[in-house]
Amino acid sequence: MWKIFHVTRSLRSPRYSFHSFLLAAACLMAAAAVLFGGSPMAANEKGKSMKVHAVSYGRGAGPTAVSYFMEASGGKVSLSRTVGKESCQAYVHPALLSRLSDWMEAFGVSGWRGFNCERQERLKDGSYSLYLAMESGQSINVYGDMFRKGGAPGRFPEAEKALLALFDEALGPADTLIPPIPATGLTYFAWTGSGMSPKQCQIYELYWRKDPGGMVLRLLRRRGSQVLDCPVTDDERTEFEELFKKLELDRWNGFYGTNRRVLDGEGFILNVRTADGKKVYAEGYMRFPKGYREARQAIMDFFEKILTERGETVSGA
Repeated sequence: MWKIFHVTRSLRSPRYSFHSFLLAAACLMAAAAVLFGGSPMAANEKGKSMKVHAVSYGRGAGPTAVSYFMEASGGKVSLSRTVGKESCQAYVHPALLSRLSDWMEAFGVSGWRGFNCERQERLKDGSYSLYLAMESGQSINVYGDMFRKGGAPGRFPEAEKALLALFDEALGPADTLIPPIPATGLTYFAWTGSGMSPKQCQIYELYWRKDPGGMVLRLLRRRGSQVLDCPVTDDERTEFEELFKKLELDRWNGFYGTNRRVLDGEGFILNVRTADGKKVYAEGYMRFPKGYREARQAIMDFFEKILTERGETVSGA
């Protein structure tokens, strides 16, 4: 601070130019930012540090054990719940991420960083562990015993109840996570392309997501850092399943072809699951199954038509 005072004082001399004045002004602005609330960059980092990327929570042992795991990746948010021996998993609405940030702020969760209670030799009903990973790369790891004195940070019981309520509201009962489709209907479809052009290097996914109104089929496209997402109608789903049969993509299952002598070539991965448990998986690099070019173009045309009409940019997931 003394250096800043010295610079501003010396400006009284006519020897110093306008550039010196700008330097002094910049120094004063920097000092004010430190003293009175920080810079916009610091504020941005603070906001980023509150954006949750993954959460792992577990409590208890044996038949009463409860655990949750959430992860945001590739424009989707996956959430799983295990109570005793019963488990369920689904993609959920990305609004959960902002609600988790609000939860962290409301209960001062950032202040829990580094809290831990001595581990028990055996897990008990009060034993718990909570891990949160932030978009900024920071993490919070808390573990202890709810029934031991000093075994949990302040307001933890209240915060735990609110956290599990957020997760249970997002998932709902396990029987509501079944897609409303025939046994042969697609529950998941993914086409991953690679190559030298941007159009080759993209991923298309059809996946079911649990929204407040129920299970909704979504179409997602990832191209570089850009992610587009939109709902798919029943008619569009039926039309694509007919296209899937017409292209005979189920015959590609088990295909694997590669030509390692070509360094800058084209590749693909096809990953499909149906409601009756059947799977189709195929991949190739400069070696492809019969009808590959036709199938690739048909898939891209079908999906691009939908995305062009109503695709929306996804952020924060």
